[in-house]
Amino acid sequence: MPQIQIFSVRGALLVTIQCSTGDTVKELVKNAMESKKLRFEEARCLKQQEKDGNWAKIRWKDKVGDDDSVYRITKDPQKLLLKHRVRVVDYDGEEVALLPTKSGKFVRNIVDDVCRQLDIELRHVYVVELMRNGKISVAKKNEELGRNDYLMVTVDAEERESELLLNYKHPKSDGGGSTTIDLDPKELLRKLENGEPATKAETRLLAKCTVPPLRAHCLKRDKPARGESRLYYSNILKPYPQLHVVDFVSDNVNGSLINDIARTDNIVINKKRRAMLQAIKS
Repeated sequence: MPQIQIFSVRGALLVTIQCSTGDTVKELVKNAMESKKLRFEEARCLKQQEKDGNWAKIRWKDKVGDDDSVYRITKDPQKLLLKHRVRVVDYDGEEVALLPTKSGKFVRNIVDDVCRQLDIELRHVYVVELMRNGKISVAKKNEELGRNDYLMVTVDAEERESELLLNYKHPKSDGGGSTTIDLDPKELLRKLENGEPATKAETRLLAKCTVPPLRAHCLKRDKPARGESRLYYSNILKPYPQLHVVDFVSDNVNGSLINDIARTDNIVINKKRRAMLQAIKS
């Protein structure tokens, strides 16, 4: 008579059941669990013991083997509850919610579900991070999650792109050769909202408006600014279709914008270096 061994998630043997009926392994396990008033829906990780004593995975629709066959399953009460645990944090890294989701295994579907539950738009999702085996990495929209993976979604409902532009003030000393000194940030914002393309000078002004705040934000979250600034920069411009990167996390790099970020960084670094050298010489 076949046997079924039921284990806990931690690997402890809970009960051994003698089976008698069932054409397929699924029917055999279901009848055995129901006879002990256990829920078949909580069963997973079906295996059969081989002649050498090792356990091999089998399919639920396989036919029942010999009378001395031994099967094992894992009883997992959480199987009916959470498929994934999603941690949602705000712009400053404070936890907003810890949400259950049954929307599948792909990051894009889970993020859409989180947006529906929190009643926010997808453009307010800044970055999606995945914790797997204790390591955190940026998740791609088509990435598939494992059962033990954690997802962290950073959201921000504020319109910071408008705030950064409107609060920007041109420096009193432009160095004598700036191409952005005559541009009006308010006029540029109106132009972007109307869907008009930005010129090279206007793109450079955008870099000057956004790079320092984003660098400070990345450092505040204890992340390297160079690694995250592209993500935040591409997402902060999402309301403007002529500028943003299509995916909320993209492998594509918008060359002109990134070049302006690097140029702005180098200008700041070089100015500080020159000032330091002058102070040393004097």
